Amino acid sequence: VINTQNKQVDFLTKDGINWLSENLFSDVVEIKKGKKDISQDRNTSLFSIIKQGGIISKGELFSKLEHLINN
Repeated sequence: VINTQNKQVDFLTKDGINWLSENLFSDVVEIKKGKKDISQDRNTSLFSIIKQGGIISKGELFSKLEHLINN
């Protein structure tokens, strides 16, 4: 989870990603890493995650951020 209290930042835009790269290690960005096990009814679980603001992706952004954070 990547979060900021700056409501003007949209991490789904190029400008938002640029802002994040400039502020990644500042106090205005909160990063939490976790794992969500999917229940037996996968579609219901995924729909629940989406309703909470989750976005289905191919993981490219996650991989880039993980590499940046761990290096």
